[in-house]
Amino acid sequence: MVGSEKYQFKLEWMNRLREFLDANYDPITPVLLCGDFNVAPEERDVHDPRLWQNRILFSEPEKAALQHIKDWGFTDAFRQHTEEGGHYSWWDYRAGGFRRNLACASITSGFRAAGCAQPEYSDRQRAAQVGAAVGSCSSGGGV
Repeated sequence: MVGSEKYQFKLEWMNRLREFLDANYDPITPVLLCGDFNVAPEERDVHDPRLWQNRILFSEPEKAALQHIKDWGFTDAFRQHTEEGGHYSWWDYRAGGFRRNLACASITSGFRAAGCAQPEYSDRQRAAQVGAAVGSCSSGGGV
């Protein structure tokens, strides 16, 4: 829930990650950051932006915290190859969300399941996709 103790912890953790990058790496050093930050950064990453507005996974503070991490020098590896919306990595199972493709793309990469890379890596990346079947996520040949 936005504003909860866990929400604050998430934002603080994301800030600590950026601080860690600043303290331990130089942006010219190749770094590949993969994971799931549970943040949908753009309207095209959720099935209904009005429904998700200011809710967990799609709140402005979460999007800003993720952007702060990306500003270190990362690119969204998935969005480098796919502009259109409708590619999700999380569905609400309770109301048949997967079957109906009603979802929020939690930035698995952190960005979706593909990851976030610096230009040194993203320039070599051939493809990125979100696999909808369990265990099917693939980077299409990798970074």
